[in-house]
Amino acid sequence: MLSVQPTFDATPSPQQVARCLAELTSLRDREQLQQRLAGHLVAHFRPRGAQVCRRRHDRLEDWDVLALQGAPAEPGEDERRALLEALGREHPLHLDGVPGRAFYPLLGSHGAEAVLALQLDGSPSEAHQQVADEILRVYRNVIGLLDYGERDSLTGLLNRKSFDETFMRLAGLSAQAEPALSGCDGRRHWHSGDPCFLAVIDIDHFKRVNDGFGHLVGDEVLLLVARLMGETLRQHDRLYRFGGEEFVVLLSCSQDEGARAALERLRERVAGYPFPQVQALTISAGFTRIDADDTPEQAFGRADKAVYAAKEGGRDQVRCFDELLAVGAVSETATGGVDFF
Repeated sequence: MLSVQPTFDATPSPQQVARCLAELTSLRDREQLQQRLAGHLVAHFRPRGAQVCRRRHDRLEDWDVLALQGAPAEPGEDERRALLEALGREHPLHLDGVPGRAFYPLLGSHGAEAVLALQLDGSPSEAHQQVADEILRVYRNVIGLLDYGERDSLTGLLNRKSFDETFMRLAGLSAQAEPALSGCDGRRHWHSGDPCFLAVIDIDHFKRVNDGFGHLVGDEVLLLVARLMGETLRQHDRLYRFGGEEFVVLLSCSQDEGARAALERLRERVAGYPFPQVQALTISAGFTRIDADDTPEQAFGRADKAVYAAKEGGRDQVRCFDELLAVGAVSETATGGVDFF
């Protein structure tokens, strides 16, 4: 049997490893952590090709591909199977019988959200692989610490503590998004550049659930709604519980109709779900586009007004603030009384 000799002759220096670990442990934003982990692994392995593949949640067979090195290519059937398998793992996946093909899961806001696919010239040395495994271990530990402080204890969604920083980066003032990863073409960015939207989602008549069935059933409803949000919205959308029956989503879409379609899918999914004991439930949602000079309070206030309009209009609806503004149903006046960390 023909063996492929490793092409990695130099063991990574302690200084290189220390710099990598110091940078990863200094970051607090999950997406920045994903970016830097991918960048460090690319620099570490020096692959001839590297791509970040992010699954499109509404079409499981399709992937958004960002080339970090080499030309982007649509994954074939075998590669899609490997990508899906890697999403369910904590450790890298190596294809049997295919030296040099490695898939590294990139943990994010709710589990593995993307996969770094590498095409190597041969098999990495044991020393290189061990260093990469330890880098991944540190990365998982940092994600775990962030989860401990930034997730809602009931639903597992992100809490308000982590909202401001992510909002300002996405507003990010969006035109100045994160720089390209190390080893990448300087013109490429992690994000597609689509506009970002903020949506507020409220469970209709939730007080009736707590009053009629008790708080344990109310907690179960919150858990199930959070799970439906995670299953229905896209992997890279940011999902938050702001307290009580109020949820917030940060999502990127090319236009208003994309945001509306995503929220309508969620509304329909909730309306058709058989909640234990309660049976039927609905949600109302309002959304607004995030402008470059927005503050979290301003954007939240606009989306909250759209939710109020949805409830006034009969509930079980999705309303867009800009459309309401165009017909004079709402004003631009900021909504006060919302505290942010």
